[in-house]
Amino acid sequence: MVDLIDRKKEAAAHTAEHAFAGALSKMFPGLKVLKVELGEVNSVTLGIESLDWDTALKAEMAVNGVIAEARPVRIHTFKNLDEAKEEFEGLRSRDDRIAGEVRVVEIEGFDCAACAGAHVQNTAECSYFLISGLSESGGAVKVEFLVGEAARKRALELSALCFKAAKALSTSVDNVEKAAEKAKLECYALRGRLMDLTGEVLKMVQPIDAGPFKLYKACLKGADKGTLMEWAGRTIERDERSVVALAIREKDFSHVVLARGEGLSFDCRKVLEEALGGKGFKGGGKPNFASGIVRGEECERDIEAVTALLG
Repeated sequence: MVDLIDRKKEAAAHTAEHAFAGALSKMFPGLKVLKVELGEVNSVTLGIESLDWDTALKAEMAVNGVIAEARPVRIHTFKNLDEAKEEFEGLRSRDDRIAGEVRVVEIEGFDCAACAGAHVQNTAECSYFLISGLSESGGAVKVEFLVGEAARKRALELSALCFKAAKALSTSVDNVEKAAEKAKLECYALRGRLMDLTGEVLKMVQPIDAGPFKLYKACLKGADKGTLMEWAGRTIERDERSVVALAIREKDFSHVVLARGEGLSFDCRKVLEEALGGKGFKGGGKPNFASGIVRGEECERDIEAVTALLG
């Protein structure tokens, strides 16, 4: 019984995929379907470089229109591909994979494609079609999709997420995209300022003569991690006997960075683990440059614990 249900779901998904490819073929003449995967997550990989969400929505709406129209799905068999193409102008097929007898799946008045897979007898059996993901790679677009009850459930979940996002952004659902773009630009601007301020503060960190090495240590609050790590990298490149021990204090945790020049030999990873392992330190890196996160807000004490192991 379970196998029968799964086969019906797969047949519905496969038919919906045909309708989707058919809808896109009207926008991208000569569209090639490179790969189809059906299961818990369905996907179709298309031979186009990009697909924007507005175009995807048009195709999605077309598919659901075809489903609502309850169009018959018919199977035709031909002796060869030439015979099939003569009967169905614009037949979608992977010619390089076809030899001999050809099986054509027709969605009445909408799409026809050479395919050996299982399909439903009527588009109404697909119930509902929803795109659940888009990704572009290597000159192809992978579209993940859901069909039937799973698609309806996900559509309701996404609707709720849109309203939650609108509330978080203090805007209406119709303005979520614009509000998100505005918030992103504001974040970029603030990040830029934080990077500049972090750079200025790091200029004030002066080395301490620690015998065999020069030690740069500091605990900064709310600094930019990327800027701090770049500064640490430049410092150890400039002086092979330099050691950088820095931390950024955040709420309930700290980012810790330990780096050393090539003229020194201790393993930064092991030092951080030994000094902070008891506080739940999690991190990694290379022998000469390691970083991680430690619980609590005792930033200064953490740095002292680290530098105490350096001798």
